[in-house]
Amino acid sequence: MRIPLFISIMAIACESRAPIKLLSVSDSGSKFRSLSDVSGNGTVNGVHKNYIVVFKKENSKDKFRSLSNGNQEPSARVLHIDWLRSLIGTDSNNKTAAGMQRSGSLGSMEPSGKNNASKEKIYGQVGLGDQFSGYIGKFSNETINTIADKDEIDYIEEELQLSLHSQFNVPSYGLQKISSINGKYYSSSCNQNVALSGLSGSGNNSVSSGQSGNTTNSASSSKTNSQTKNSSSGSQNITTNGQASLNGVSDSGSCLPLDQNSSSAEKKAYFYNEPNGKNVTIYVIDSGINIIHTDFTGRLRAGLNIVESEENTDLFHHGTHVAGIISGTSFGVSKSANLVSVKIFNKQGAPLPGSFLQSLDWIAKDYTQLVQSGGPKQAVVNLSLGSKGQSSAYDSAINALVDMGMIVVVSAGNDAADACQFTPASNKNVITVGATDADDKIAYFSNYGKCIDIFAPGVDIVSADYASEDGSRVLSGTSMAAPHITGLVAYFVSEFPNLTPAQTKTIIKSLSRKNQIKGDLKESPNEIAYNGANVFAT
Repeated sequence: MRIPLFISIMAIACESRAPIKLLSVSDSGSKFRSLSDVSGNGTVNGVHKNYIVVFKKENSKDKFRSLSNGNQEPSARVLHIDWLRSLIGTDSNNKTAAGMQRSGSLGSMEPSGKNNASKEKIYGQVGLGDQFSGYIGKFSNETINTIADKDEIDYIEEELQLSLHSQFNVPSYGLQKISSINGKYYSSSCNQNVALSGLSGSGNNSVSSGQSGNTTNSASSSKTNSQTKNSSSGSQNITTNGQASLNGVSDSGSCLPLDQNSSSAEKKAYFYNEPNGKNVTIYVIDSGINIIHTDFTGRLRAGLNIVESEENTDLFHHGTHVAGIISGTSFGVSKSANLVSVKIFNKQGAPLPGSFLQSLDWIAKDYTQLVQSGGPKQAVVNLSLGSKGQSSAYDSAINALVDMGMIVVVSAGNDAADACQFTPASNKNVITVGATDADDKIAYFSNYGKCIDIFAPGVDIVSADYASEDGSRVLSGTSMAAPHITGLVAYFVSEFPNLTPAQTKTIIKSLSRKNQIKGDLKESPNEIAYNGANVFAT
């Protein structure tokens, strides 16, 4: 049996598409959410485990609070951490350089007390503005119950293990699929009419309300490696009159599909428009990215590496393959975008405790610094990861990134089950991606259902290899479908820089190929990704 590629976050309590609900035990006052060993009185009876401890929102933002006399004192959050350090015998000054890199001022705090044989520790602190603040640590049942008694704590979740699964198969078709419309491959000179609704904002092209407009596409194309890019000197208006249309106008008066049995080079080409991801930053939380691969030359930055015992590159295979689909020169959707590697999985495909929340925290800080220094505001986060279960902590942290303007793309999962049962796929603020095969059928492994936003190719996908400078390999999974959409998001926001995350999702869904998926949808949308080539011609 094939085992598709997918990072499984063993999380515990998260929102579904419905409003977030507290998953409390029989004691309505309990702060423990969705813990398997919670007793009826709201206490934890298990052995030492890793926990996510979340502060109440009023304690999330400031390190210091002002007093009526004009002085300042440490906030409840700072006082809590100091108290916890004392409780578990942690030396606040005993922080390694790697720990400082990992989690800012808090770092990774090891117990310093000689009698603390349990090795209780705080892995790191996470602070995403006033939306989410907390920490991740390993604690005894006595300690975690003592923590839960503190007034400043909102809730506590157990953090479970992450895992990776991979498969090696046969050649790819993904790029061709996302640049075809209605399941057919079209000439680069054809007209295309695409319905859009609910769009606003402006960028290099104008997005106006209540005005008619058209796109002038003077297509001049060049082909390299069976890939075609379109350019134009025309102007463009997108109308947003409820249900408006965007018209691509060219010298050709028709848009006739190429023969599906033809050996035409155009049928095998990938059509795309410039700027194709230029001035967009894409964060890839994964196993790292091969920093010497020629597919990423000049556009890859080695960002956070939580795996301190390894160099900041991909030693597993997953992250490089994902990045190649997003923005590889040979294999990528959005060939001009900039990539930032965020490494949380080691060479065995295993993560470090607390690494996911710390990676989101690092991205928020890095993005803020990037924008403040004059860098691009357009940013996308690829999460080819997830697990069955729900986590309010994970969702709150992800939502904080979305509130900052970042667009988050998530793989649906490989359990052939309802995606609404998984996190972060069930988060309504992300773009959740299921996988289809070359025949436009939902992949046998792909999750499905109402929480899916869009489908993209995810079976037998060719992309960059982690073990060489220019090699490739073939993998399958919703982990391969999600980066197709991440690339498309970068593709569109480079064209329309002021699009919000919600507007971007609208474009992705509006441009999709409708009613092409064959077989039982199981309440999934019948929508396959399409990049709108020759429609969004600059």
